[in-house]
Amino acid sequence: MRAYKSVAKAVLMSVIGLLPISGGADEYGVRVYSVEFSRSAEQTWILNARLDFRLSPAATDAVLHGVPLSWQVKLRWLKSRTFWWDEIRAEKTIPLTLQYQALLNQFAVRRGDKPEVEMFASLNNALAEMSRLQVNLGTGSVGTEDKIAIKVVFDREALPTPLRPEAWLSQQWDLSSDWSVWPFQK
Repeated sequence: MRAYKSVAKAVLMSVIGLLPISGGADEYGVRVYSVEFSRSAEQTWILNARLDFRLSPAATDAVLHGVPLSWQVKLRWLKSRTFWWDEIRAEKTIPLTLQYQALLNQFAVRRGDKPEVEMFASLNNALAEMSRLQVNLGTGSVGTEDKIAIKVVFDREALPTPLRPEAWLSQQWDLSSDWSVWPFQK
């Protein structure tokens, strides 16, 4: 009976050790803090958004050791409806990748639609560039109830395999945002 209690205690302690610890999680991740709309010369709607990327110590350490960090910015142009779910008028996903190039001693930022990589001398400069988002939403008439929903999702599955279990269990790897909804301003 004594051996059973010690095994049960060991299992319980290991499970408790895997539980996320609350507190401080809000300081890591991404938040959308500004959204503006404009019209181009071709009469397409352009979204200009400002994001705030805050890396945790674990993510900063990983990127400084050459591990690429990947996010997907999800955008939805929504039209409100009274008795149904909002209609999705347009939807886009923009991949973002941040990686440290040790041989060049620079940080590389890659945006999904662009084949070229932008290089920066510091991590802060790279994150500042990633925070500026400009997206062509297309053409269409805008109603008074139209809105834009934005979510930034950190891609844990893009991490190297040995790092994935830690990324799923540690709050330091919770680098995503919730959906934020912004009214479409003409």
